Amino acid sequence: MAENEPIPDIRDIVPPPEVAEPFALWLWVAVGGGAALFVGALTWLMLWRSRRPPARTPEADPRALALDELHTLKSDYVSIEPREFGTRTVAALRLVLAQRFGEASLSHTPEEFFQRHADELAGALGPERGGDLKDLLVRCDQLRFAPDRDSNSARLPLAEAAIAFVRDLPEPPAPSQQQRSPTLPDDAHPAAA
Repeated sequence: MAENEPIPDIRDIVPPPEVAEPFALWLWVAVGGGAALFVGALTWLMLWRSRRPPARTPEADPRALALDELHTLKSDYVSIEPREFGTRTVAALRLVLAQRFGEASLSHTPEEFFQRHADELAGALGPERGGDLKDLLVRCDQLRFAPDRDSNSARLPLAEAAIAFVRDLPEPPAPSQQQRSPTLPDDAHPAAA
């Protein structure tokens, strides 16, 4: 500006309008309170569920499970690979054997199983049924380890023989019959009378 020109009147500038703070204190308190309520409710729910007794599911009968699997194998023996057929047949038989001879019997090969449980097998199955079991396990091993010599005609009789074996296997004795008093001789035990 030139020196001769008069200075215009200066007016005050109006300040900008006050805008509310986007995250006010009350909002932080509300979010924190909601989060605390959520965590508290979640903790209470977990504690409540852990103190409730678990729902009891009925124990599955190993014999029924084995028979179901063997009947499935019998109906689908043509479409199942020989190795899988032999493996599933042995698994079904081992369900019943584990119930009868304990869980440790699952880790044995057939030869080890027959060596370790020879006395129990003779008493529980008899010599004929023990031979049937050995024959079943040998035939399953042939399918599992030599599947190239398999024919469909060999699988159906194997499934039928396994079903018959499981069906005719005597029930294991009740736990009360297996436990005898160590102080009484066998002939003086009340259950022996």
